[in-house]
Amino acid sequence: FEEGDEVFASWWEDKDRSGTNEWYPGKVKGHKTVLRNSSYGPKRQYNIKFDDGDEIENLEDHWIMSKKDYELTMRPKGVGCKWIGVKNVTEKNSNDTWAKVVGWYEAHVSGEWMPFSQLTDAIKAYDDHIVQVKGEFTQASDLNMPENYPEYFPNFTLQTETVAKEDNNGDNHGANYAIQDNEDYDKNLRFSDGEVVVKEENDPQTKTESRGGNDNDNCGMGGNEVGEDCEGSNITINDDIIDLPPNKRSRLLLPFNEEAFMHESIFHLNSFVAREKRINRGFGLLIKEGVATPNFDAIPLNLVNDMDSLTQDELRRRLVDDETWLQRRSPGRERASAAGQTSMWIKNALPGSFVVMRHEYPKCQFCPSRLKQGGEYIGPVYVLGIIEQQVKPWSCKDCELSSRLHKTYYVSNKCLVHWKLMGKKSDLSQETQDYITAICQPTVTRICGRRNKPYKSGATPESVRRDLWKNAVTEIDASEFDDAQLLPLDLYS
Repeated sequence: FEEGDEVFASWWEDKDRSGTNEWYPGKVKGHKTVLRNSSYGPKRQYNIKFDDGDEIENLEDHWIMSKKDYELTMRPKGVGCKWIGVKNVTEKNSNDTWAKVVGWYEAHVSGEWMPFSQLTDAIKAYDDHIVQVKGEFTQASDLNMPENYPEYFPNFTLQTETVAKEDNNGDNHGANYAIQDNEDYDKNLRFSDGEVVVKEENDPQTKTESRGGNDNDNCGMGGNEVGEDCEGSNITINDDIIDLPPNKRSRLLLPFNEEAFMHESIFHLNSFVAREKRINRGFGLLIKEGVATPNFDAIPLNLVNDMDSLTQDELRRRLVDDETWLQRRSPGRERASAAGQTSMWIKNALPGSFVVMRHEYPKCQFCPSRLKQGGEYIGPVYVLGIIEQQVKPWSCKDCELSSRLHKTYYVSNKCLVHWKLMGKKSDLSQETQDYITAICQPTVTRICGRRNKPYKSGATPESVRRDLWKNAVTEIDASEFDDAQLLPLDLYS
């Protein structure tokens, strides 16, 4: 911090600073540098002038924080209590008190963890990245601080609280800010409600709270055939998961409820459907394996490690320009359309998003027995699922999943999905049915995105979301679809 910076700093009534401390707003009046033997270099001690006129000198750097960071920690419960894509890193065994208690912050941007000294800067970096990637489809729930993007959320209002403490004289210090004691201060610095990363001193490996996870074996494959192992390429795949926000790695942390369904992204999936033959090859198998994919061709290996840094449009153009992509498809398929759907899915189908998938063909040879009662077809039906992970193309996880879907063909662009509810299409309003029928193509599309735009059927994004949720009343389990078969060898004839 420099002279004049607005901060919150600790104050003790006793001169030896051994009693209870409280936190008040003020400004940096000056500072001095203290040399020491630490891997973190020299430290600073600050002189602070509080807003009420009191002053304190030689305050250690771990007893001071920026005004903006303090205000973030004081946001009302339920807003910002779990930072998305941002983590606090400390070293619990360090002899450096700042590193042990305060630490630094890292934001997950373009597939990498970027370090920041201030929480405010880390949050801004993550939110800016999400807005850049998702554009007009950005939801308030995607961001830590949606109020910073009025062009997308002009009506968003952050509910604030006014809390203050009185000193022994009855004076009100720090009005409009919550004051906390030393124990609460430590908890907030560590963001105990969110992900906390603790590093052992001299240990380059980072330990995190368990959030689910994946095997980090790397692999690459040449061509589109699934072999017996994952070798045969000098391309290194960084990990199995694409740009996964740290607080979205566990099913317990992904809300599957009406509120989330009304606000999160929703994708309509129409994979492995042949309308002319009235068959749906993948419905039961995708539920059985807990997967969603629009398929198309696999992302070229030379693009895999660049995907996180590319925007949706950049990825689309790279796919269109790659002459090897879509060679396996029938001549009638349009390259630009497939590239657009693939890039949209990869860049937007993030954990916490919902997927809708339908089955409408009573005589379909791939119809799972779960959709029949007494030999009679119970559909048309639709199912709702929530995306839990994006799987990186050509990773070992990706190859293993592909082998469970098809014997030889590489089924690409997969997300892990927990399919949870099923409803009957006939229970939906006619307006919703007409809307759903109208979006049966393309293979994957994002639905109900523009909140105030009515559809030709008379439905609105809000009415469709509510209708789909309200009528999905039957719980389903993957085990109910055990009779689902592998995708047929001849997928596209």
